[in-house]
Amino acid sequence: MRDDLLGHAAVVAARNAGRAERERRLCGETVQALVDAGFARHFVPRRWGGEEGGFGELVARSAVLAERGCPCAAWCGALLAAHGRIASFLPERGRAQVWAHGPDARIAAALAPPAGTALPVAGGLVLSGRWTCASGVDFADWVLLAAWEGRGAERRARVLAVPAGDLGVLDTWDSPGMRGTGSNSVLAESVHVPYHRTFLLADLTAGRPGAGLPRCHGAPAHLAGGLMFAAPALGAATRALHLWTHRTSTGTGSTGSGSTGTHGTVAAGTPAAASGIAGAHGTGSTAAAAHGTAGTAGAHGTGTAGTAGAPAAGTGIAGTPAVGVGTAVAGRGVAAGTADTLTRSSGEVEAARLLLTEAARRADTEPVTERLVARNRRDAVLAVTLLATAVRRLADTTGPHEDEQDTTLLRLCRDVTTVASHGALRMEPAAEAYAAAVLRPAAP
Repeated sequence: MRDDLLGHAAVVAARNAGRAERERRLCGETVQALVDAGFARHFVPRRWGGEEGGFGELVARSAVLAERGCPCAAWCGALLAAHGRIASFLPERGRAQVWAHGPDARIAAALAPPAGTALPVAGGLVLSGRWTCASGVDFADWVLLAAWEGRGAERRARVLAVPAGDLGVLDTWDSPGMRGTGSNSVLAESVHVPYHRTFLLADLTAGRPGAGLPRCHGAPAHLAGGLMFAAPALGAATRALHLWTHRTSTGTGSTGSGSTGTHGTVAAGTPAAASGIAGAHGTGSTAAAAHGTAGTAGAHGTGTAGTAGAPAAGTGIAGTPAVGVGTAVAGRGVAAGTADTLTRSSGEVEAARLLLTEAARRADTEPVTERLVARNRRDAVLAVTLLATAVRRLADTTGPHEDEQDTTLLRLCRDVTTVASHGALRMEPAAEAYAAAVLRPAAP
């Protein structure tokens, strides 16, 4: 992905964020900017014109897009990429059909839990059923659906690639957060799908290690799945923290311990606001991570190390000095509640950033084992838990939302909370998988 096109996508997404919120889906201009920025082709095989990109780059760039543009656009961009990776599990003939017109096919999906039925017929399967929460389905060319093939003990889940025109879309998405993702329901009524456009869901879950494939095409689903879901929450929480700190440090609005003041001079959600108040807390911004993900954060999360061309640690998106706890309200007394909120929330956001950055590095570089997959899954859940805690605290200390910045802050908090509630980021299954990987007796 090119930095200039990512920057353009952020500007477009920020400009259309309010529209996405109202219409509960991305507009065509934003979708095209995501495609132009390279999200759809990120994991597509090079044979079909794709980039076969890394997990770390996608996580970092999705977080940047959420921070500087719109979390809903970042979510859809990350899933455009993720679904291209999933489509690479199709047989060769199926992949040729999906990417017949180039690597930028827009792919939506509804895979968990499997729903509907796929009944065997001559030459393939007949698919029927209803699936929920297919993000971005309104602008999709193809939809990947997981359905049950067979009955009883012989039943197994199969992923089917279906042209979007063969499906019905039901306008069902009306969530308090992430409203602009257009995560509507999909309806299939006796749709014929040839076997070469299907594969077993178990193959995606297990991955194809040792098959001589690019890493992104052989990795099991949980190695980086949670990280890609969590990245937009990181960007949204970072932006929420910047807004809260900006309001507190300037005395504008009604953020913090009862402080009041005049409206800010820069409207939240505009490109100016996206770049002007994006100085980062702690060790650096998500923009720095976008340039130097592979070199950041040691195994224990003790620091960051940039790469050539990356902003130095401690600088903001535009290269300005980072806003630290000690400088956020320089020149004024700090109420105890304000200091506590800033310290705790900034620490939680930074801890989440380090967890996700390091997990993404491992996903790209370390040998794939059951323990690594479980560890990455655990860290994605822990990261979004920290982010959700941080934004709830910020929301609890925000006064009446009478202007656009207050409204944006509370919307970002709802977005992060909604991401944290996603099934792929639930603590219980992640904890069980991690405990099983760590506590299983070693082979003799």
